[in-house]
Amino acid sequence: MALEPVTARSGRQQDMDFVFPIAETMCNIYIRHQETSTVRDIFLAPFSARLLACVLAVAFIASLAVVTISRVTPQCVSTRRIGYIEALVWSTGILCQQGGSWTPQSPAASIILIVCLFFAVITYNAYAAFITSVLSVRVASVDTVAAVLQSPTIKIGYIRNGADQMYLMSTKDTQLNAFYIRGYSDSENLVSSAAEGLARAASQDYAFFAEQRAARSTLRQAVQ
Repeated sequence: MALEPVTARSGRQQDMDFVFPIAETMCNIYIRHQETSTVRDIFLAPFSARLLACVLAVAFIASLAVVTISRVTPQCVSTRRIGYIEALVWSTGILCQQGGSWTPQSPAASIILIVCLFFAVITYNAYAAFITSVLSVRVASVDTVAAVLQSPTIKIGYIRNGADQMYLMSTKDTQLNAFYIRGYSDSENLVSSAAEGLARAASQDYAFFAEQRAARSTLRQAVQ
């Protein structure tokens, strides 16, 4: 007489006798919960360091160009030259779509003004289009074995040479067989204990297949 998580199959019935199941078990796939702050902080996503550096560079270059044009262009008696601080305030107001009090006195200055306005329009429209595109795309939830298998970013693993691996290898379910093959194809995804697998599932895009009671026991020990 033996007590072991063995599945009754026709091939095994030739070697041993099965009576009736005295215990039932369940296996789960543990994955990390989807981040809830993605949509909340979406307005900050486009503001990378590179984008901010480009906007500041355009503001400084535009202000320098305006000052250079103001000093090179012959001035009338009633007009005055624009300084560096005033030009920087003007270019910042244009990029923030707030306008400015300075009026171009030459065609070259008018071209600088038009270029800055076009840059501001393109930047704001790109920002609005980015947020609209992200909000309009529905993110598929990973709630089935098929969804886990179809995800290109989620890694699959289980306990190496454990009962869970034996079950995946011997089951007739095609999806679980594919789950086993995908995990076995990359040995780095296999773990040595349930604690290691659950830790990877909590911190990475990692799907960990484990027996329910063993996994829950490990989770209870971890939170104590």
